[in-house]
Amino acid sequence: MSVLLRQREGSGPPLVLLPPLGADARFFGPLLDQLVGQLPGRLELEAWTADVNPTEACPTLPEVAEGLAVALASTLGGPAVLVGVSLGGLVAQHLASTHPALVSHLVLADTLVSYPPPMRDMWAQRAQDVRAHGTGSILGATLTTWYGADPDRSAQLEDQCREQVLATDPASYARACLGLRDADTSAALDAIEAPTLVLCGDQDAPPFLTGSALLAERLAPGTGVTWLRGGHHASLLELPQQAAAAIADHVRAHPC
Repeated sequence: MSVLLRQREGSGPPLVLLPPLGADARFFGPLLDQLVGQLPGRLELEAWTADVNPTEACPTLPEVAEGLAVALASTLGGPAVLVGVSLGGLVAQHLASTHPALVSHLVLADTLVSYPPPMRDMWAQRAQDVRAHGTGSILGATLTTWYGADPDRSAQLEDQCREQVLATDPASYARACLGLRDADTSAALDAIEAPTLVLCGDQDAPPFLTGSALLAERLAPGTGVTWLRGGHHASLLELPQQAAAAIADHVRAHPC
């Protein structure tokens, strides 16, 4: 079962944040700093994070989603606003499709339905590399994915990435790579009932741009993708103010 960690106390609806691969609760700190000021009543929402890395007991993403569903049902007093980024977004899709009563609003950020074959091969190779050499071996690739190849990106952004990636257990990281290799939520989308917001950095890698468009077509046809201008794969970390405003608007537009 996934463990939920409370990040902010509040009397409002629970907000559950699911991070991307190589990240932890720190990934959402800037977003929460902005978001608590966007929703009515500062600090009303109660914010939680969960580890969505596959485990030996739950090695596939659908199994991770089932474990998280148990945690949500046992810990929270009602349905949650579920925000998933990349890996977290894939887990969120599975959970929202199989346990609709647990999800009041769904936010999918910088994620997709499945990876194209070249990226599936890349995930398999990355799992091998991390098992052999640790997460430090893929730090450069993760930096480029999160923030793009701009050599002038800030040292603060680099430090945020480095600290989180190096803190990730290599075995968990490798299992997650294989989960991403095998990911495919296409059969789950029709079962998702929660009003859905699709966010994506407009400078993200092409598979995520295409994947976000597909998700919006299936889950938010009247809205489309909300593009975070100038953002890459870590757009919620890069552009927390833009992301927070979009999430707050989505929650307000669909009152429980």
